[in-house]
Amino acid sequence: MTAYRPDIDGLRAIAVVAVVLFHAHFGPFTGGFVGVDVFFVISGYLIVGMIVGDLRSGHFSIAAFYERRLRRLFPALFVVMAACAIAGYLLFLPEEFRKFGQSLVATSAFVSNYLFWSEAGYFDSPPELKPLLHTWSLAVEEQFYLIFPALLMIVTRYVKRSLTGVLIVIAGLSFATATASLVKHPDSAFYLPHTRVWEFLIGALLVVVHIPVAQTRSARELLACTGLALIVVSTVAYSSMTLFPGPAAALPCLGAAMVIHAGRGGGSSVHSMLTARPIVHVGLISYSLYLWHWPILVFARAWLVRPLTILEATGLIAISFLLAHLSWRFVESPFRIKRQRYSRNQVFAFGASATALMLAAGVAIDVRGGLPSRVPPDVAVAAAGAFDADLSFRRRCSNFSPEQVSEDILCKIGSNAAAGPTFILWGDSHAFAMASMISDVARDDGRAGLVAGSGGCAPLLGVSRTTSRSFPCEAFNDRVVDLIRRDAAIATVILVSRWSLTADGRRYLHEGGADTFVRDSQSQETGLAENGAVFRRGLERTLAALRDAGKRVVVVGPVPEVGFDVPTTLARTLWFERSFPIDPERGAFLARQQVVLDTLQDLQRRSDFVLIQPHQLLCDAARCRTGTGDHSLYVDDNHLSITGAALLRPLFEPVFAMKAASIEHVEVRFNVIGPRMERASCEC
Repeated sequence: MTAYRPDIDGLRAIAVVAVVLFHAHFGPFTGGFVGVDVFFVISGYLIVGMIVGDLRSGHFSIAAFYERRLRRLFPALFVVMAACAIAGYLLFLPEEFRKFGQSLVATSAFVSNYLFWSEAGYFDSPPELKPLLHTWSLAVEEQFYLIFPALLMIVTRYVKRSLTGVLIVIAGLSFATATASLVKHPDSAFYLPHTRVWEFLIGALLVVVHIPVAQTRSARELLACTGLALIVVSTVAYSSMTLFPGPAAALPCLGAAMVIHAGRGGGSSVHSMLTARPIVHVGLISYSLYLWHWPILVFARAWLVRPLTILEATGLIAISFLLAHLSWRFVESPFRIKRQRYSRNQVFAFGASATALMLAAGVAIDVRGGLPSRVPPDVAVAAAGAFDADLSFRRRCSNFSPEQVSEDILCKIGSNAAAGPTFILWGDSHAFAMASMISDVARDDGRAGLVAGSGGCAPLLGVSRTTSRSFPCEAFNDRVVDLIRRDAAIATVILVSRWSLTADGRRYLHEGGADTFVRDSQSQETGLAENGAVFRRGLERTLAALRDAGKRVVVVGPVPEVGFDVPTTLARTLWFERSFPIDPERGAFLARQQVVLDTLQDLQRRSDFVLIQPHQLLCDAARCRTGTGDHSLYVDDNHLSITGAALLRPLFEPVFAMKAASIEHVEVRFNVIGPRMERASCEC
């Protein structure tokens, strides 16, 4: 058994505070997520140290080990889960509550990391709607606890002297897998246990490898200060743009290991700081604090129907600390410290009962569709705007690989009776948002077309996107142009994109997600200041290639961005009777899109393409509309719904009627909403 070390509780305090400040969007703590990695190192050190010590002394018991884990993890976790279920019932819209039910099931079974990994994607719900999202790390820890006791038992019994070598090999393979997964499978690298186990093993190797203890105070000072510096630097230097985990995660992990090892030798200034009573107490309540803080932030944002102010976030953090203290004092401690109160059988019975209860509740919430009878009819109608899109079309027809494009594996839209495709809709997710409307216009005109789209990839030749996720945009677009060139029947190319995300690079207002950086062969550096020039050069190359191929080009200008999830915000403002101005000002739209609009208008004068301007129908003189009555014109904060896209139909009808003139002067009354469009067919 590893002796209690208050400095490790102090290190836990550093880790949990970093996570809390990161989740609350406080100041420079853009890399506060590394606190979780520090926790993993601490767990590896303590748990493996405990198991190895008991195995060597001949006192290890699987039952006793899992009893300790249940006493440590289950009571506070299930109290928080129950509280989240009550808050979700009161504050979540039906689909949000249904997804919460799924997360309740996954968290109860300690597989929430797999659930959130499976959900991760371009059209996934934002993290702010997932109060149990942070339990992914608990699931990874539990999976570590499930496998490693048996592994250590086998190794210590049969391969005794090779324990260090086995752990080093496993850690190396895990680190290599995490690093290799960063580009093509970043979500797997983040959520799955096999790419995280090396972090636990850094702590474990402190136990099984004989590393000389720092005997002098100066050596301990150097070791501890360097380790703490690595943690602090990664906390403020990293961001959502950092490729993580992998090599970047090595800094906080090695930093944690250095602090832990320095503390084995005696005192240092870092040791004195970490063992100060207030910091140790934060470390003692760190588990409960980790559990409580994120749901509190999530539900507060849902109740307020807007982002938190700094003052509000500070108050909520204070509430989180209070609840964490109470949880530690009255929930954790009775099970962990006063063990005589509850026998082993009672602890296991409690764990089984609590798990069964939460599993049943989660399944019931999911099966019953999030209990929609909880919300008034008008709220339900507004919330349903999130589904006013052909999601099945998006899933089947988006994100084809470059190789699939070369093999002509694309989705067809328009008329099934047409001889073959005569146009192609090329773009990113904004193209898919308009695909159903364009399909209907083409069908009415007896035409068929293709959709070539990939989420996050603007139709710009020679432009690559640099983010923490993998977007093979340049190769994809090259294959699309090759297809267009070799198919003489394709006469018209329609380009649709969220141009501002390429030209500006920044997310709009309170939209989640990282900045987007783009570059091409002429880029001298990668940065937001370079984006506008890369956008212009990429569009020039694309237009030139299509012109040389003899194609007629239609460029669809920017759709107004909102910065808030429109259906959710509309529904909650109705439900909670909030007054929240969601319609963006026309002036704000023009300012955001200045580079895009200026570039489009300038190139149109020189390149002779048809320019469609959606904002001329979606905006009046003062504001851009987000809804009409109870109907949302958006499915989220920037993608048009089928209802919203239907407003643009008059702009596209002249295009398919081969009338290139005067489409900018079509007028539509704002109080007229087109009929709900029939879903586009997809032959993938």
